[in-house]
Amino acid sequence: MVHTTLQAHNDDRITEIIIRAGQLVDSIQLKMFSGNIMKAGGNGGRQKKIVLKNNEHVTQIETRGGDYLDQITIHTTRKVYGPFGGKGGKQLEPQVVPVGSIFSGFIVDATHYVKRVELLSENKNTPCNTVVILGRTGDGKSTLVDMLKNYFENKSFHDKVQIKNKPEYNNGGQRTSKTNACTTYDFANHIGKFQFIDTPGMSDTGGVERDNANVSMILEKLTNIPSLTAIIMVVNGTNARYTNEQQNVFTRIHNILPNVFQKRVLCVFTMCDEHNSAAAENVNFFKPVPICHYFMDNSFFLRNSSTQAEEAWEKSLGVLRLLLEDIQDLGPRGTIAFSEIREKHNELRGNIAQVSLEIDRMQKLETAIKKAILQKSQSQSDEDLYRNFTSTSTVKSVVLQDCARHSTFCSKCIGTVTCHENCGLKETTTVGDAVFLNCWCIDAKKCKVCQCDVSTHFHAKKERVEKVETVQTILAEAQKNYNHAKEKSKQLTSQSDLLQRDLDSIRIEMKNKYADIERLCVEMTSICHGYNLSGEIKCIIEELERQHETERDLNMQQEIRLRINTMNEMNKRLVEQNEQQGGYTSTKRVVSNISSNKRKSEHEIVEPRDSVEQVVGQVVAAGLSLFSSYKKYKGL
Repeated sequence: MVHTTLQAHNDDRITEIIIRAGQLVDSIQLKMFSGNIMKAGGNGGRQKKIVLKNNEHVTQIETRGGDYLDQITIHTTRKVYGPFGGKGGKQLEPQVVPVGSIFSGFIVDATHYVKRVELLSENKNTPCNTVVILGRTGDGKSTLVDMLKNYFENKSFHDKVQIKNKPEYNNGGQRTSKTNACTTYDFANHIGKFQFIDTPGMSDTGGVERDNANVSMILEKLTNIPSLTAIIMVVNGTNARYTNEQQNVFTRIHNILPNVFQKRVLCVFTMCDEHNSAAAENVNFFKPVPICHYFMDNSFFLRNSSTQAEEAWEKSLGVLRLLLEDIQDLGPRGTIAFSEIREKHNELRGNIAQVSLEIDRMQKLETAIKKAILQKSQSQSDEDLYRNFTSTSTVKSVVLQDCARHSTFCSKCIGTVTCHENCGLKETTTVGDAVFLNCWCIDAKKCKVCQCDVSTHFHAKKERVEKVETVQTILAEAQKNYNHAKEKSKQLTSQSDLLQRDLDSIRIEMKNKYADIERLCVEMTSICHGYNLSGEIKCIIEELERQHETERDLNMQQEIRLRINTMNEMNKRLVEQNEQQGGYTSTKRVVSNISSNKRKSEHEIVEPRDSVEQVVGQVVAAGLSLFSSYKKYKGL
C-alpha cells in the first residue's frame, strides 16, 4: 500500500479534481493552476472531472468503504459533486474542513484501487468580506441579518432565532427605523469570513434631517473600515410601484457610492419569491443598477409553522448560500474613496445649506426693502400733504397818510372814522379848541359822526386810505406732521440703502458659494459618477412635502413651506438643464433565469454612453445654469 500526498504548495491552487471509479474508487487526481498533476491509484473505471471555479473550495467529503473505498462525494462552497463509485461498504464519518481553514489536498492510500482517503486543510488568513446593508425603513434589513444568523448557525425552521439586542427606537413601528446606529455582525463558515453592517433605515418618520444624519453616519462607518466587498440593497418585493421613498433611498446611496463600488451592488427583494415579486419589474430603474438580485421570502418570521413557511425557509437558506458565494467572488476593496466622498459631500451639503439660508435672508431682505420703500412712499405722501403748513390770507386796513388839506379827527376814534373831511374852518393845532363848535360835525358839543365830546377833536393834514395786505399764518400741527414725515422719509431712505447693501453683500457671497458648489460637483463626479445634485435636492423637497402634509402646527407648516420654496428655486434650473441635455444615460443589463428557485444572476453590464468628461460637463453646466438663473431671478 502506498501513501500519496496530493497537495497544492506555495501560491499554487487546485483547479481540477479527477475521479476514476467503477464499483470501487480507482484513483484520485489533482490538477494545479501551475499545470502540475498529482495522482494516486490505478487507471480503471470511468473518469469524472470536477472543475473548480475561482474562489470555489472543497468543504467536506463523504465516503463509503470497507477494505477498499467504494464511494466518494465531494462538497464545495458552490455545489455537491457525486457520488462517484459503487454502493458497497458502510457509510464512514464525513470529513469537514475546519472553519478558518482551506482545503489543500488529500492523503491517499492506494495501489490499483483507493483504500483510504484523508482530507487535508491548512490555516489561511482569509480576508474578511465586509458587506453594508442599506434600504428603506421597514423593508427587512434587520430581518435579513436575522436570517444570516440562522444560516451560519445551521438553524432549522423550528429552532430559528432572532437577534434580540438590535438597537431600536422606543416607539418602533413599521415606518420607524428599528436600527438607530450602524451595527456590525461577524460570521464565518467554509465559504469565508463575513462582516455585515446593518444600517439605519431611510425615509422614515424622522424626515429629511434624520435621513441626512443617517447618510453621514453610514459614510462615517464606511470610512473607518479598511475594506468593503459589497453593498446589499434591501427592497420590499411586494411594492409594485417604484415609489418616491425608494427613489430617495437609491438617490442618496447613488450620491455617496464611489465609482469603484458601482458594480458591487446586490439587491435582495424581501417578502417574496421570484414568482410574486412586484418590485422586480422596477430593477432597471434603480440607480445604481444591481449586478445581481435575489428573492427571499422572510415572512416566515411573522407566520406560524406550516408546510409553506418551512419551504420558504429552506428556499431562503439556499438563496443566502448563493448570495454569500457571489460576495466571496467579489473580494474586498479598499475604502479610501469613501473618505474623499465624505469630505466633499459634507462640504457640498454645507454649501447647499448655506445657500438655502442666504436665499431665506435674501427673501426677508427683499421683503424688508419693499416694506421700507412702501413706507417711504407713504412718508413722502405725508410730506407732500403737510408741506404747506402756512396759511395765507388777505387783510384790508385803513391808514392815515399826509395830504394838502386838513380834516377834523377825534383823538379816540382816529383809527376808525374821519369826523369831517376837508374841514372848512381855520386850521387849529389845539385839541378841543372852541373853533370846533362851529364845525359841521359838531352839534350841541357832540360829534354827529363818532358821538364823542367836542373836546376830543383836532385838525390834522391827514386822510384815511384803505390798504389791502397779504398775511401768512404758520399752522403749528401741520408743521409738526411735516417735520415728522420728512425725518421718517430720511430714516427710511437710510434704512433702505443699508438693506440694499446687505442684499448686495449676500449676492456676492452666494456667487462665491455657487462657485464652490460647481467645483465640488466636478470633484464629486470624478470619484462618484452617479452624484446628482439635482436629485439630492429633489429628495429633500419630497421629504419636506411629506412633513408638510403631516404637520399640524400652522407656524411649522409655514416654515416648512418656506424651505420647500427655497429648495424648489435651487432645483428648478438644474432639472431644466438636465432635461435639455437628455439626463444621464441609464445602465442597461440583461438578466436570465438559472432556475425557478434561484436568483437571477447571469448579467451583462453595458456602460453608459456618456464619458466621464461628458458627465462632468453636464454637472458643471447644471451648476452654471443654476447660478445664471439666480442672476436673472435675483438681479445678481
